[in-house]
Order: sequence, then structure tokens, then C-alpha cells
Amino acid sequence: MTTFSDNSWRDIYDTMLPKVFHYFAYRAGNTQIAEDLTSITFEKAWKARRNFKREKGRVESWLFRIARNVAIDYFRNSNEIVHLDDLDHMPSTHSIENTLDKNDRYAKLSRLLSTQPQRVRDLISLKYGAELTNRRIAKITGLSETNVGTILHRAVNSLREQWEDEDG
Repeated sequence: MTTFSDNSWRDIYDTMLPKVFHYFAYRAGNTQIAEDLTSITFEKAWKARRNFKREKGRVESWLFRIARNVAIDYFRNSNEIVHLDDLDHMPSTHSIENTLDKNDRYAKLSRLLSTQPQRVRDLISLKYGAELTNRRIAKITGLSETNVGTILHRAVNSLREQWEDEDG
């Protein structure tokens, strides 16, 4: 059994907060929901910190297993579909045309992702939202590293083809 000191927990929180938040932002497509789910994840992790067993894996894998369960619970209990184009955008110095183009691309990506199976959306969220390696994703999901890579490769190729087909 491992007990986290206040300093080690602070380091974990500081390191993992952006990754967990981006994972949820990809999954939910809404910053407010991502913030809420991130908060729930860290609260659950804090309450369960005494159950963490270092010999069973890294803190990152443990925390993302909690995050995946939080996401599963949220989406199972929610009939709401949120799209990436609903993301709150930070004010920027870019032109209105660039902002509109970016919003259109987010909407298109959201629409294309919604056609993918839930497992694929989850893997894409872990890879591109949380920026995890295939090896880390494999440990979190229980899939083999090769399987993760194959699924992601096929999904990205499929999304790329669909994207190009829509552009005509």
C-alpha cells in the first residue's frame, strides 16, 4: 500500500491535471463538462489514494482508469450529446475568418468522430486529448500495444478519408 505525501500528491495533480482535462475535453467537447469530470476524477483519486498499489502500475495508469470510469458513468447517465464546436474558445488575436474556419473544422471533426464506435473515441481521446503513448493507453485499457496502434491507425485513416470525401 502506498500513501501519497502532500508534496507527491501536489506533483501528481500538477502533472496530470492538464492531461486528464484534455482527455475529458476530447470526450465531452465542452470545457465546463471537462472541468467537472476532471474535478470528480481527482476527488475520487484522492479518496482512493490509500488503495493505490505501486507494484500494480504507474500513477498515470491508475488515474486514467478512474477517469475512464468517470466518463463511462457520465455518458451512460447523460443523454446529452455535446459537440466539439461547443467548446468555449479563448479570445484570440486571430481574424474572425480564422476563428470561423477553426470552428467549422471542430464541428466537422466532431461529426466524423460521432460516427466512430465508443472504444475508438475513447482511444482517440487518450491519444490526442491526453497525449498518452500507445504503451500507456494499452496499460490503461487492457488492450495490447499493437492493438491500440492498429485501432488508432485505422481510425485516423478512416477519419482522414471521410474528411477528404466531404471536401469533394
